[in-house]
Amino acid sequence: MNLVAQNESGVSGTATITDLGTGSVRVEIDVEAGGNAAMPAHIHPGTCADLDPKPQFPLSDVENGKSTTEVDASLSDIQTGAFAVNLHESTEAIETYTACGDIPKA
Repeated sequence: MNLVAQNESGVSGTATITDLGTGSVRVEIDVEAGGNAAMPAHIHPGTCADLDPKPQFPLSDVENGKSTTEVDASLSDIQTGAFAVNLHESTEAIETYTACGDIPKA
């Protein structure tokens, strides 16, 4: 799925979610970092247009445009149409979103 830049961040790319078949998924993020060296990343409830600011699943920080995390949730659990992958500017500026992508429904 595509991650689209927010707040004129220059950050865009993809998030790939792979079912590991063990009740967990792997989330791989690959973005053009737009000058943002390290960005916190999460799966949030909601959509990019209406995001719940409280994360549901933490992801590894995106460093130099890349992040890989195994999440203890099944693919069907997160493909309900009610979750999005969201990146933040930094730990200090966590309230500033740099990129977001809605997780498609199954």
